[in-house]
Amino acid sequence: MAIANQKQFDEISEYLAEEFALEVSKSRQNHVATGKLINSIEGKTVNKGDSLEIHIYMQDYYKYVNEGRRANLKGPPIMALAKWVKDKSLSLNDVKGKNRAAKIMNLAFMIQRSIKKNGIPAPGSNKFSKTGKRVNFIEETLKRIEGKLNAMIENALFGEFEIKMNKILDNVIKL
Repeated sequence: MAIANQKQFDEISEYLAEEFALEVSKSRQNHVATGKLINSIEGKTVNKGDSLEIHIYMQDYYKYVNEGRRANLKGPPIMALAKWVKDKSLSLNDVKGKNRAAKIMNLAFMIQRSIKKNGIPAPGSNKFSKTGKRVNFIEETLKRIEGKLNAMIENALFGEFEIKMNKILDNVIKL
């Protein structure tokens, strides 16, 4: 594919990354504790010589945010949950414990038990989402932007077709 289309593919990859980040954000599905996932979402165009590929990069745990987690599995790591509780600044007023650290750990254990029992997303958690959705942010994004994304792809492909046709016509005229 011609490098002339690199700019169009860069625009598509950046657009996808921005829209995935928007879907995860507080203004849509609200999967924000630290902002680490949103800040990690990045789109890049990779030149493979005769083709261009769009790659989207994000934190590995995106799959749990996107797909959720089934009930009755081994619980998530307790220290990761404790860090999440601390980062999220959840209220500890009703949590038993001698001090703040003990309360954080107790709450993390309660959350772990709930995840084991109910999975993720937790029942009723959709009330924290502006869209009513708590899973499938990738699929929801692609559905939401389908029209514009298709138009961007068509423009990029038409540009490539036009470049190749011009090269063919140049060769025919030279004969």
